[in-house]
Amino acid sequence: MTPFSLNQIFQGQPSIAAGLDIGTRSSKMVVLKKTAGRLELLHWSIEPIDQGDEKASVKSLLKKVLINPFPCRTALFGRGTLLRVVETTRMSASELKKSFAFEADRYFPFPAKDVFMDCAIIDNKRKDNKMTVLIAVAKKELVNERLKLLKEIGLTADHIGLNAIALANALAWAGPSVASSVGHAVIGNQAAAASLAPSVAILDIGEMESNLTIHINSVPRFSRDFYIGGRELTRCITNVKSVPLEVAEKLKAQGGPEILAILESSDSPLFDILTELRLSFDYFTTEHKVQPAKLLITGGASGIPGIVGLMTKHLDLNVEQFNPFAKIKPHRSFDQKDWEGHLGELAVALGLALSHFQ
Repeated sequence: MTPFSLNQIFQGQPSIAAGLDIGTRSSKMVVLKKTAGRLELLHWSIEPIDQGDEKASVKSLLKKVLINPFPCRTALFGRGTLLRVVETTRMSASELKKSFAFEADRYFPFPAKDVFMDCAIIDNKRKDNKMTVLIAVAKKELVNERLKLLKEIGLTADHIGLNAIALANALAWAGPSVASSVGHAVIGNQAAAASLAPSVAILDIGEMESNLTIHINSVPRFSRDFYIGGRELTRCITNVKSVPLEVAEKLKAQGGPEILAILESSDSPLFDILTELRLSFDYFTTEHKVQPAKLLITGGASGIPGIVGLMTKHLDLNVEQFNPFAKIKPHRSFDQKDWEGHLGELAVALGLALSHFQ
């Protein structure tokens, strides 16, 4: 699936590909090189966005990765974007595109004339003459703003997608070591282990908001946004410790028993995230008759020391920080400890770069 594809600059598969993730707090870039079927991580960089100056952040990022401004892939997230899984009457892909041109208003709360949209059939083998379709939507104003920003920097994009789709690309690439888990069939009120298609959830904890997407066989089947993110966690620490936001941010990054105790309290935004996760998992299990077997967390807050264990305890679920780089060789010049300390922040950028080769 290629949401909001623009003119394809590359012909065939390129040997070098770049993914650019512009978030709320920082911009990230990953550059991959493909040689003889293997991928190598050539460059990566993370640059803070100070006072909302995305342009300065990306310019600084490009200087760090030392690449020419060739077409890259980037993505949007949050308000004004939407990822939905819907059911419709079975039809061909071309018929589906035409159908959505007239019926789009049924599926999302934006006028069709104001959005770019793409859709993909993810299951057309059902026995009820219906099929399951994945729809990705972004407001035109968001896409145009991103294109304007890139043009001012001197970059072009051959693809603008959604963060959740980029993470799905990364999950699919990571393969069995990350994605394969035994599903759990739901029979009445009893959960029994079964050899089903693996169901894996990804929680992307952003600065201002978080996204949960649940996959079956690495294909998104459920997605929702929580308007709670890393900034709310920092403010929680600020309120409890009576320290400035800058100090609270450093304390959050350090983790430790005291910080985890603050985040674990019923007044913490993390408690609200855990509540939303339980409700989402219950809904998904009811709808799909399979429980997610694993939760992968990504985004800046996923690197808080101890947060994986805390979430595992409260969700009674296998929780891991998402590492989609397992099959990718890092350039020999990288400081491995430094690079591995930022894996959670680079997953979207990696997924965008990977989509060049898929």
